[in-house]
Amino acid sequence: MLHFISPALIGIFLMTNALAQSPTAIPSVGGALVPTKSILPSPSPSATPTREELVNSLSQADLQAAITLLKSNFTSPDAITDTELNRATVEGLMIRLPRGVMLLPNKESAPGEAPGAFYGEVLGGHIGYLRLGSLTSANLQAMDKSLSNFASKKVDALIVDLRSSQGTSDFAVAADFAKRFCPKGKPLFTLRKPAVRQDRVFSSDRDPAFRGLVMVLADGDTSRAAEAVAAALRFYDKALVIGQPTAGRAVEYSDLSLPSGKILRVAVAELISPEGRSLFP
Repeated sequence: MLHFISPALIGIFLMTNALAQSPTAIPSVGGALVPTKSILPSPSPSATPTREELVNSLSQADLQAAITLLKSNFTSPDAITDTELNRATVEGLMIRLPRGVMLLPNKESAPGEAPGAFYGEVLGGHIGYLRLGSLTSANLQAMDKSLSNFASKKVDALIVDLRSSQGTSDFAVAADFAKRFCPKGKPLFTLRKPAVRQDRVFSSDRDPAFRGLVMVLADGDTSRAAEAVAAALRFYDKALVIGQPTAGRAVEYSDLSLPSGKILRVAVAELISPEGRSLFP
């Protein structure tokens, strides 16, 4: 997931930090300011641990003992059967890993993603705007036409809008989008499958189609390979990424069938940025 910090928040933090470290001034009898020690609030009592914090603090022995005690002491034994414990385990994992594990009623009910259309124009005579939409071959061709048009119009700055670029499983096409902006011969992102110790590196094999100032717009709908594209542009083009944190789903999913026909969708590979940082979650 890509996170962004507002410049205003940075300014407030620096101002607050400076005030906290500066002595407080009080007026003297003659009206001059006399420094005195900062008046700091007394430390508040420690907060009560949350349920998650308490559960996370349990050791393996604690967990086993808790299950045994529940089975032998809970007023409703039918609620602590092995089946119920397994259900609680699966439900708990989906809560703890919301972007990594999903349960679907069946294959047909898997949520489809409406394709996002590409759009491009020139703003102010020299700023190119590209809304990539879905990272598809058709939108890639449309983007190439816009970039060619931008070159003839002397565009020297570019806004790449990834806010409507929802997930795609075609990471090769996603890499082709990044190649238009990143230097030749450099890795763009890596698809890493820890379970089989397999890395698939996507690199640029062409010169960029645009050289200049790049800004990227992103939000919570920017997901999967689009998050990797944003990370590559930020790393190589020093692109300013503006907006909200991305979806945190920079992964490859696998749909695994259960005996009942339901589908367990599991993140089986994560995307790694050019500097080696995981983009998941």
